[in-house]
Amino acid sequence: MRSPLRHRLDHMYGVIERSYRVYKARKRAKRLSKPVKLTPELKRMYKEQVIPYWKPYGIKPPLSSVKMFYRIHGVIDPTFIPDTIWYGKILPYFSNASFRRAIEDKNYHDVWFPHIKRPETIVKNIAGIYYDANSNIIDKTTAINLCLKQKEGIIKPSIDTGEGRLIKRYDTYTEDSEIASIFEQLNSNFIVQKIVKQHAKINALHPYSVNTIRMTSFLFDNEVHILSGIFRIGQNKNSVDNFAQKGIASPIEPNGTLKGKAIGIELNWMRETPDKQSLKDFKIPGYQNIIDVIKQEHLKLAHFKIIGWDFSVDDTETPILIEFNTSPNQTQIITGPMFQHLTQAVLEEVFIKKTYQKSQN
Repeated sequence: MRSPLRHRLDHMYGVIERSYRVYKARKRAKRLSKPVKLTPELKRMYKEQVIPYWKPYGIKPPLSSVKMFYRIHGVIDPTFIPDTIWYGKILPYFSNASFRRAIEDKNYHDVWFPHIKRPETIVKNIAGIYYDANSNIIDKTTAINLCLKQKEGIIKPSIDTGEGRLIKRYDTYTEDSEIASIFEQLNSNFIVQKIVKQHAKINALHPYSVNTIRMTSFLFDNEVHILSGIFRIGQNKNSVDNFAQKGIASPIEPNGTLKGKAIGIELNWMRETPDKQSLKDFKIPGYQNIIDVIKQEHLKLAHFKIIGWDFSVDDTETPILIEFNTSPNQTQIITGPMFQHLTQAVLEEVFIKKTYQKSQN
């Protein structure tokens, strides 16, 4: 158990971090809701449906959030969770942010998930110390030579890699000085991995990026629930598949089939990819295998009851864990209400029962 002083300091840091995320979420909702005109009908539904639903929990959802979801989904649904509440109340309640950065470090995926297939490691750098794939300490020159021996690979930060930040790819034309320069730029806490070979069906949609299956799981009442699944597809020959690089995302049905539509950074729905590939009846290979892995692995991560997972799938339909995030964004813009049939039980837990209120000691 932490001392009272340490507990207060950790709490202060947590308040600062979530206050910043709430601030950004509020600004985003206002920006994205601007195109929606507040008609008398929308105002009436907000007052008659949304406000009464949240009143027992002492919450009044921001009108901007309601308008934002209406813009994308065309409905007023009180079970949508505003991002301000997600970041400000729900995530801090269910997950211990003070443990986050160390446990997410990709250099330790082999420790946490030894039985899951992962991108093959070439070199690790942990706190400035170089290791080979078997966690033997090596020097920088040996690390560079190991990279060159593999002909091609991905070099990326092992911590805080949101939106494809600082990811570098090298190939047979890359000089040792260039790899050394990348190492210097990243400084410490990075990993070098072999290129992931994804399932041919997934690769055909955009062969220039790893097109990931992003899942959100929830450990609730001693059971792992799958809250959402989205399929992200890169575009324009970019090496990453996220919105920041013009990627698109499609909601996945429980049986692994896409809903036949996708959304991009402009928040417009499309029925095919920008290069005219249809999304109708597309089924994710090995989707149930991914769910099975998540339901097994999340059980041992009780400090983080809400987790976002990024997976690929190989040609044998074996899941490949790319990364996981213990403080994930919501996917409601793409998938609809986050907690689905669990919404009322979740809100009662967070705002009324407070069973886990003292679990982060």
